[in-house]
Amino acid sequence: MAENASQNGIINQLYFDGLPYSSIIARNKATQPGSRPSLKVGILRNITVDNYLPLLKYVLSKQFSVELQQGEFDVIIQEALDPQMPMNRFAPDVLIVFLNIRQIAPDLWYRYPSLSPGEIDAEKASVVQYVQNLLEAFHRNSRCKVIFNLFELPPHPALDLAEMQTRNGQRELIDGLNREVLSIARQVPDIYLADLNVILEKLGASHYFDKRYWYMGKAPYTLEALKEIAVEHVKIIHSLYGKTKKCLVLDCDNTLWGGIIGEDGMRNIRIGKTFPGNMFLDFQQAILNLSSKGVILAICSKNNESDVMEVLENHPDMLLRKNNFACIYANWNNKADNIRNIALDLNIGLDSIVFVDDSEFESNLVRDQVEGVTVITLPKEASGYAELLQNCGLFDKLNYTSEDRKRGDLYRVNVERDKLKTSFSDLHSYYRSLEMVIDIEPVDEFSAPRASQLTQRTNQFNLTTRRYSVDDITGFMRSPDHEVLLLKLSDKFGDMGIVGLQIIDYTEHGKAKIDSFMMSCRIIGRGVENVFLRTAVRRSLDREAAQVEGQFIRTGKNALASEFYRSNGFGEVSGDGTVFTYRLKDAGQLPAPVDYFKEINIK
Repeated sequence: MAENASQNGIINQLYFDGLPYSSIIARNKATQPGSRPSLKVGILRNITVDNYLPLLKYVLSKQFSVELQQGEFDVIIQEALDPQMPMNRFAPDVLIVFLNIRQIAPDLWYRYPSLSPGEIDAEKASVVQYVQNLLEAFHRNSRCKVIFNLFELPPHPALDLAEMQTRNGQRELIDGLNREVLSIARQVPDIYLADLNVILEKLGASHYFDKRYWYMGKAPYTLEALKEIAVEHVKIIHSLYGKTKKCLVLDCDNTLWGGIIGEDGMRNIRIGKTFPGNMFLDFQQAILNLSSKGVILAICSKNNESDVMEVLENHPDMLLRKNNFACIYANWNNKADNIRNIALDLNIGLDSIVFVDDSEFESNLVRDQVEGVTVITLPKEASGYAELLQNCGLFDKLNYTSEDRKRGDLYRVNVERDKLKTSFSDLHSYYRSLEMVIDIEPVDEFSAPRASQLTQRTNQFNLTTRRYSVDDITGFMRSPDHEVLLLKLSDKFGDMGIVGLQIIDYTEHGKAKIDSFMMSCRIIGRGVENVFLRTAVRRSLDREAAQVEGQFIRTGKNALASEFYRSNGFGEVSGDGTVFTYRLKDAGQLPAPVDYFKEINIK
């Protein structure tokens, strides 16, 4: 397949490193397993998507040690219903399903004008029942996470102009089928939908569908479309496994506004409701939208700090203000060093950061010198800034909570807390001055999305890094043999919301196992984690557990938590260098609780 020139855009650069298809295949062959977490992905299809597999593997291999298995052509229902079929024996972690409407209901696609209303209704009911049986069977037999593609709308509707003049158009029918699929997916756990129509609209039918290969081998997609589809699926997988980015670091001149503040002055920079300032205004709105969805904002600019602050505080057309940024580095230092300092200030990993700059020089400097940071170089034309940020997919999540809106403020205030710390001679006095209040309570339906987010996004103080969906958390919540506890923290600076999670497993008689234990990196070191562990022990003893055990599973990021159990009265029972099991020696050996908390409330 010939690649279209338009692939040299943000998706191709960010996810495929600008490589041609042949180079991607070569890189896949050279990829070594390494120390990345393993991920098994299965693909079921009633169409030909062979060229999709190398693309998916290439992008996933940046984060995972990937094993792919593709099912045989058009045996999706057999694979779903029969536990002994090869895909179920493969036991994928994630299953991707390509179910093409042209294959399962060809009359709805090709013969729609000649169908009677009764025949249309019968075909529609058949498709809905098929999908429901399929998704329920996946959940029943495989218990993996399923990515299901919604049906594509026909680019040339069967009724032509009459399509928009009637209530029974072909596109309306297929759109209705997609709504039915959405309704089914909401009732079956661990089903995640990918809307390929977004890609179809973005590329246009001529760049999305490959008619020649469809007739030759039921391969409907161009290579350009397959790249976009692979990225759409990877975005879902990254979100499921906590691989999305947390922080957006921005340059200022010719990025947040047009022009150079140090040379043009505040009155002459380009930002406002008329051209060309409106391009930068839309970009700022896109940035604010990310902030509302929980992305932390920071500035890294070669400028006088006073000039940048003047714009943020006083320019009448700025949407972004000082309080929108968790930290601001406006100086003449090396940007690579500044970004390292931003990561330290926010206590996040460098691989959680996306850096955006209009300068090729600065972009390449950070790309070369700061391993892990994702770098986006803005195009020459500012009209593409906002769309680039909206389509990059680096920050996409499967759900958003009320706490996401507050995340930027939480990090900004945390930087202020750290500054206050330097005025105290000892940490004990500093922590007492914060007037901290701890609330520990069971998870409920309202807090389950935030609990799921913590499992997916917490890395540094996460003892097992098990990732759980909202459905998983809800299942634990309803299980009599499990307990999910959340920890909330507030102090005189404000309410930090839910910052800790633990899951206790009582399925083994007489034993309590701490399945998961994690704390937000913002509050580590305050002693909150020790209070939370004591709560787990007390709850376990109340349920007459003779033993309390916990695991530490080593990753590349959670070294901070490696001695947690040992330093809290637990002894090592077993360990293989990666997975360690600890058992509480004696409840009386738990370290005494610290006395600087204002309140500790346990429900």
